[in-house]
Amino acid sequence: DYKEAYSDEQDLYADIEEKGINPLRDYYTVTMKDLELYDETVYQLQQLEGVYRVRMRKDIIDGMQQVAKAIYFVCYWIMGLLFAASLFIIVNTIKIARFINRRQINIMKFVGATDWFVRWPFIFEGAIIGLSAAAIGFAVEWYAYTYVMEKLAVAIKAITIITFQQAFTPLLFAFIGCGLVVGILGSAISIRKYLDI
Repeated sequence: DYKEAYSDEQDLYADIEEKGINPLRDYYTVTMKDLELYDETVYQLQQLEGVYRVRMRKDIIDGMQQVAKAIYFVCYWIMGLLFAASLFIIVNTIKIARFINRRQINIMKFVGATDWFVRWPFIFEGAIIGLSAAAIGFAVEWYAYTYVMEKLAVAIKAITIITFQQAFTPLLFAFIGCGLVVGILGSAISIRKYLDI
């Protein structure tokens, strides 16, 4: 690491390499996966025999945790607002579809169609709208996350940032599930409130 940092001063290391004497202590870099265990991990490292010093930046860790909590709070509010907006859009879309197809619906009812036979196409339409929105959202998040994280990875060396591919499968299923739930729920609300059959 020192050779990389001071590549212009290679003469400083010549004697050390020739004589085989290294005045620098060995050190290990510990990467934390769960910051909640930070204090406990530092304490256990300090208790290890032969450990001279544990270098830590508690202030940075605390700051990162505060930022993470703020980000979670903002994201939950944004998710709630987007959920409500999605429901509103789907409800109005199904309402418009119901209005456009009102004659066909009346004819279907006159010839003996059951309520669920009439409702299913609207529920299916809501599910398609939800899945389409989920696909667009997934693609946008993929692009935005990759772009932003590449910039952050260069700017912040102290933290390890996971790639989008590492979270691809759970995110994909989450988007599909949310799209279906919002689409079907919006259709159900719209049908119950507006579809007079």
